Amino acid sequence: MTIKKFLGCLMVTSLLVTLGGCGSDGEDGDGDGGDARSCEALCSEAQAGSCTTVQGDCGDFCAALDRATPKAGCPDAPDDYQACLSETANVCDASCDGEESALENCVSSYCLQHASDPDCPLLAASF
Repeated sequence: MTIKKFLGCLMVTSLLVTLGGCGSDGEDGDGDGGDARSCEALCSEAQAGSCTTVQGDCGDFCAALDRATPKAGCPDAPDDYQACLSETANVCDASCDGEESALENCVSSYCLQHASDPDCPLLAASF
């Protein structure tokens, strides 16, 4: 799966409700002043560039991702993916297959086992 299929954002992808501790304040979360863009910003950029499968509200997508990844046991996966996507000026030019696969595999595995989780239908439609 490519960035085009995963994030309009992203996710994860994105919500104006940004991922907590995931660079939502314009930093990459490690205190060094990095410039990882928020999930919502990345999602919106990807939607504008037609390089994502995330449709609809990026805020809803990113919020669902923010809630699901800790339960899925991969709370750092969105941060890693966002940081990678933020390394290029244009999100559609990013090459983040490893980070994307790690996030997709974690969330997909969780949602297959927890279909009743209200965030899973939205996330499953995005991968």
